[in-house]
Amino acid sequence: MNNKVGQTSDSQRLLDGQTTERMNKTKIQLSWSNVQISTNPQAGCCGKKGDLEPKTILDNVSGSVLPGQFLSIIGASGAGKTTLLNYLSGRLISKKLEKKGEVHVNGVDRDHIKGFSSYSAYV
Repeated sequence: MNNKVGQTSDSQRLLDGQTTERMNKTKIQLSWSNVQISTNPQAGCCGKKGDLEPKTILDNVSGSVLPGQFLSIIGASGAGKTTLLNYLSGRLISKKLEKKGEVHVNGVDRDHIKGFSSYSAYV
């Protein structure tokens, strides 16, 4: 972004964790790429015996939502909808799951944004 000297970009405000009134009005683009979430159950878990096959919950899921867009995620029960939303919003999900993938807010890696999960939500 081209800024005049002394001005701070919206991306920099996100990095700094600023939540001013102006920041609340910032248009946000959320994008994610190559999101993979899987589990490798251990023998003895849930009464199972022997080695269990790894289960892929999400496999290379990518997408983006532009400012002003409405996104609807639909799918069958157990398809991974809630798992995807939890991952995108930064909510803690099971430590037993293997998680890979990138989430960006206005081009900035979500992990570099202070307090991201405190102002991200879904219903």
